[in-house]
Amino acid sequence: ACIIAFSPHLAAIATTDFVDRVVDGDTIIARSLGRARLIGINTPETVAPAQQQGAPPQCFGPEASRRLKELLPAGTRVRLETDVAPTDKYGRSLVYVYREPDYLFINGALVEGGFARAKSYKPNV
Repeated sequence: ACIIAFSPHLAAIATTDFVDRVVDGDTIIARSLGRARLIGINTPETVAPAQQQGAPPQCFGPEASRRLKELLPAGTRVRLETDVAPTDKYGRSLVYVYREPDYLFINGALVEGGFARAKSYKPNV
């Protein structure tokens, strides 16, 4: 079973948006919100600066990216919820993602499927 600590009562902002595209296994571009990093998980890198300079993607990174693209194809309606810190040091929004209309918790689904590792980054723990 996958457990990612989350309290919907502490969510600072909840909004409905649409996925424009998946960047990698833990980052999406949302139509209104822009670049958004999924809270509480980490996936192997595929588009980090090292890869942009020619390094190969990290092991299982392409599989994680492919799975997120399967779960959230372009145009998918999603509910995005923030936590204590709404953005990271790179300016990305930090979000819990729920796919509509079935409300599948995408962050948890990636961990449960073995495509991501649960990882907390303070203050969003």
